[in-house]
Amino acid sequence: MLPKTGLVKFGATWCGPCKAVKPALEAVKLETNVELLEVDIDEDQDLASQFGIRGVPTVLAFKDGNLVGQLVGAKTKEDYLELVNKLKGE
Repeated sequence: MLPKTGLVKFGATWCGPCKAVKPALEAVKLETNVELLEVDIDEDQDLASQFGIRGVPTVLAFKDGNLVGQLVGAKTKEDYLELVNKLKGE
């Protein structure tokens, strides 16, 4: 179940960049108390297809059930914090 408001990270076990961004996303989760759902594209291909995921890692931001932001590729903690700010309307 997707969070009504929060982040969804699409990745895969074989994806090096997906593993590399995990500490940054975990830090953002702890600092901001944002809900973070991780989706393995190999295990949930339907959901990945529904959102047109073509590259991993991809992080989607949802606010009140609506997609409000997206980052594709390995990003920094600051990039993810900026995405969370969109959820808070900052």
